[in-house]
Amino acid sequence: MHSHENDPMGIVGACPTCKTAYIYQNVRILRKAKEQTLFHLTCDKCKHSMLFSVLRQKEGVMCSGLMTDCSFEDAKLFHGKEIVSIGDVMEAHEALDIAWSQELFSK
Repeated sequence: MHSHENDPMGIVGACPTCKTAYIYQNVRILRKAKEQTLFHLTCDKCKHSMLFSVLRQKEGVMCSGLMTDCSFEDAKLFHGKEIVSIGDVMEAHEALDIAWSQELFSK
């Protein structure tokens, strides 16, 4: 039986974009916790990246993946940061709207 605890290659063996097999040197662990490991994979051919999670529970293993434009370094930087809420987005939109209105009417 293949263990996916530190090795997602048995589950995600090829890039979903170009179907090229991933190579181990481009698979990096972003976070490892007791029950979950989060991997960052980069395709050697097309350079697309993927975040891939393996969650181990007593009922079995659950896996999920998501294509991303984040490099491993970007993913490390953003991982664990506070989530942007809808309120944050609305506040930024209103601030920009006010700034643009003031600029437009000051001419």
